[in-house]
Amino acid sequence: MFRSTYLDTEFLRDDLTNAGLISLGLTDRESADYYAINADVDEDRIRHSPDEAAVWLREHVWPLLPTTLSGALDRTHPDVKPITVLREEVGRYYAQGPQARMYAYYGGQDGVRLLGLWGHDWGQVPPNVPVRVRDLADLAEDAGLTPQDFSAQATPEHHALWDARHDRDMHDTIKATGLLPSSAQAPISEEDLRTLAVNGQRRGPGGTPGRTKQQFAEVMPAWMRDAVDAYVPGMAQLRAAADVSKDRYLSGLVAWMATLD
Repeated sequence: MFRSTYLDTEFLRDDLTNAGLISLGLTDRESADYYAINADVDEDRIRHSPDEAAVWLREHVWPLLPTTLSGALDRTHPDVKPITVLREEVGRYYAQGPQARMYAYYGGQDGVRLLGLWGHDWGQVPPNVPVRVRDLADLAEDAGLTPQDFSAQATPEHHALWDARHDRDMHDTIKATGLLPSSAQAPISEEDLRTLAVNGQRRGPGGTPGRTKQQFAEVMPAWMRDAVDAYVPGMAQLRAAADVSKDRYLSGLVAWMATLD
């Protein structure tokens, strides 16, 4: 069993030192959130430089941070912390629970920024902190999804924690297609299984709206059927006889989905 976590960072794109890290957000399947703003960020460049990267950050990222009346980063705010504190707290975040997987959307830079807390030295990274990122953009491509297949983010973009939460929603959408190989699917709880089944029924092929329980039961992917069999008494036995009683098995799936209404 792995713990699925979702990472997003905001950063100066051409500064790979810790001075280039602006903020970091993490969440997981239990909605355990972590959010911090780097007190050691190169604030002067972001606020005053005319270069393109800084101008973009002033327009899209800086307004979502706690600032003083003069526009400076409010270092009295509890979310603003030195890089040494970020390092310690991220380590504690991953120390709880089972070994974690880390997901991010276009996450190459995000993974670099997180590992930068330990000087990009894998030997210094605490054991439970993931050292590789599973990119949601790759998983979406594997499942045949385009950006238009995902729900719009309800919160403003470019806030690290809000974006990390949206990444979790994106992962749900990807998994609900049933088009990823089973090895790409993390073990899921019964609650997550129910959520994915509801989403899968509501989202038709190619993003079209809805399908009946019967229609979804007929196309339900094998990994989801495995999970249903594990949680619903009697389903594994029905599936074992599916070659001779396919209609009966599908009726069982439909009956289970009817309990979700």
